[in-house]
Amino acid sequence: MQTFLSLYLYILPIALYATWVGIGLWEIVTRPDMGRGAALGWMAVILLIPVLGILAYYIAGKSAIPAWQRVTLVGGGVLAYVVLYAVGSLAGGVV
Repeated sequence: MQTFLSLYLYILPIALYATWVGIGLWEIVTRPDMGRGAALGWMAVILLIPVLGILAYYIAGKSAIPAWQRVTLVGGGVLAYVVLYAVGSLAGGVV
């Protein structure tokens, strides 16, 4: 159980980041209301500033994704990681 949770906790942040970036970039590319300069700027921020860039886009970039869906996307991933970390710590005898 501890090995499974350790492996999962190692892979989960990578999968979350890849999902956040993929959805963010796809949204930027498909938004008709965003100009080319703004789109390239946000793409650069997302790709050059890991994690904080994509979070800044979801918060300050006026994402077309509904607010409840953005909160679920980002908050749900972080919450899943925290819960699995807690379970792994309890199962591993850390706590």
